[in-house]
Amino acid sequence: MGIAALLLGFLCSLLLARLAWVWALGFVVFFDLFVPWFTGQLSLDVLFDTAPSVEAARITVGQLSNAIITSLWAVVGLAIGYLAKRFGRSRSPARTDGTAQPVRPRSLWPYVSAAIALVLLVILAAIAIPTFRTEHFDSVEVLFGTNRKEESMQPLVYGGERTKHLAVGSAVITIPKLHARGRIERPKEITFLGVRVFKETEDAKRHFIIRHLDRLTLEEFSTRASSQLARAQSFKDQAFVYVHGYNISFDHALFRTAQLAYDLEFDGATFLFSWPSGASLGSYTYDKDSAKQAEPFLIEFLDRVVSTTSAKQVHLIAHSMGTSPLLDALEKIQLKWPTEKQISISTVILAAPDVDQDVFEGIAGRLDGWRGGLTLYASASDKAMAASRMVAGGRLRAGDVSQNGPIIVKGVDSIDVSAANTEFLNFGHSAYAERSIVLDDIKILLRTGMRPPHRRLPDHIAPVESPNGTFWRLTCNPCSSRASIIEK
Repeated sequence: MGIAALLLGFLCSLLLARLAWVWALGFVVFFDLFVPWFTGQLSLDVLFDTAPSVEAARITVGQLSNAIITSLWAVVGLAIGYLAKRFGRSRSPARTDGTAQPVRPRSLWPYVSAAIALVLLVILAAIAIPTFRTEHFDSVEVLFGTNRKEESMQPLVYGGERTKHLAVGSAVITIPKLHARGRIERPKEITFLGVRVFKETEDAKRHFIIRHLDRLTLEEFSTRASSQLARAQSFKDQAFVYVHGYNISFDHALFRTAQLAYDLEFDGATFLFSWPSGASLGSYTYDKDSAKQAEPFLIEFLDRVVSTTSAKQVHLIAHSMGTSPLLDALEKIQLKWPTEKQISISTVILAAPDVDQDVFEGIAGRLDGWRGGLTLYASASDKAMAASRMVAGGRLRAGDVSQNGPIIVKGVDSIDVSAANTEFLNFGHSAYAERSIVLDDIKILLRTGMRPPHRRLPDHIAPVESPNGTFWRLTCNPCSSRASIIEK
């Protein structure tokens, strides 16, 4: 690009000195600022972000540096062309007899150089624009199982209604290169009195997008899973299954699953079980019944993941209301599955479980056969958990943190992550997926199975003795929402 800038600057200076700078400036702005900005490879917004992504800042600084270097090459080309034009002119002796200087025929060189410059510009555009367009996002394939009803077949759309059968499929989610860890970047919307008045257009350069969504046969499902497992390096022969919580649409469940896999740098097989949530604040009762109704389909899905794939370790991550069907499913699996199948299930992570504490204590106390154990993340600043507690008549939830700490059950590592929720407007219900320090803990747990928790992050997690026993507390102060950044 630098040599091209030099050549174009040289040709521009030969055309017309007064317009040379305009040509050079236009070249630099178009190829090094406008094209990257237009294709999403350059986002100047990160320069004003209080906690910018290292990846985003690196790309931005790199593009700006490239623009400066290219402009210098263009200036060098201008200087060379100017000198060639100045000292290359023929100097005719002046007439002394008063006769007119003979008129020289007009040179074709300016037109030839202009044509060459235009051709060069087109060639550079043909090379540069496709290059930018193929590098502005990554992709994550999520294999899913659901008992949601299909609202449409072409295109495939799943809503919040229930069915009495399990469907499996595959979704490819694109994630922008400028993704900030812990976020799900989606188009901005403006609503007024419940009516959408504006929605930003989906753009793979800046947003999570469902690129492909397909139903699969059981054979295709198994083949796709085996393909993912064969490519794994860091998480060899490992898979994780995510079960979402209340008020979650099917699309958002896909986005969250992809975001977790991407931010955890999980390169094994990625699965989602999506039960029929009404995806609205007013659907709490409906969602609670749907989660209960989905339990046999969750068991069927886990059986397929364990039986039809080559995964040697299957990790389970459930959030909020999604922990209820998972706990019930694990209790039945422990009673019905043969031991050789049960040992495939490894780490079980319960994030902000929206389950009555007494119910949780009874079920979790009976789940003592999982080799990776159970890990629970709870927070005292979880506003959604406070609302659930109010609906339940003031009964504490398993995701609550009382004055004596989170719930303590034998075989469960309970971690108080209240310190991760420091933002006033944040509900604090998704710290497991939105805070880098918690993502780091989950990443180490899945990769190594290391327990107890303070061994994984000794500088940030400490054991605490309470009247009910030992729990662990996140001690970073303050906890940055993006404490560490993934370099792809």
